[in-house]
Amino acid sequence: MGNSLRVLTRWFIPLFISGCSLTQPNPAPVIDSGGRQNQGAGGYRADQILQTGLRQYDRAQYTRAASSLQQAIYRGLTLKRQVIAHKHLAFIYCISNRVSQCRAEFRNALGLDPRFDLAPAEAGHPQWGPVFRSVKASRRKSASHEAAAFSGVRFSVA
Repeated sequence: MGNSLRVLTRWFIPLFISGCSLTQPNPAPVIDSGGRQNQGAGGYRADQILQTGLRQYDRAQYTRAASSLQQAIYRGLTLKRQVIAHKHLAFIYCISNRVSQCRAEFRNALGLDPRFDLAPAEAGHPQWGPVFRSVKASRRKSASHEAAAFSGVRFSVA
């Protein structure tokens, strides 16, 4: 009995105390030179979570859908799929009367894809349609102000 106790204390207890983990954290997504996100090993899982979130959204399980969509983004979706997730998060926040979060999600989607637009049926929605148009107009306005600010600037090479 004394030998087995020594073996336990010498090998297993330090291993147990060290907090060794068999699971590895997901690596951060990597953006390649073309602006595409390398999904790596977590990409397939992220796509599954996105699909779950979209099904939950379709079933009006908005709290669950929001959680799944956020997790899918975190897990490493492609840029195109991130836009889809942010769009649906915006829809969820708008119908929950969380307009500032709705705006933020539309800004996130437009930040990833400045050409992002809603389908005609989505754009006509009474809750998120006006919010999206407002965010898009605000982005155009700020872009034109930035362009005007730089139009009078001359650069010289010494």
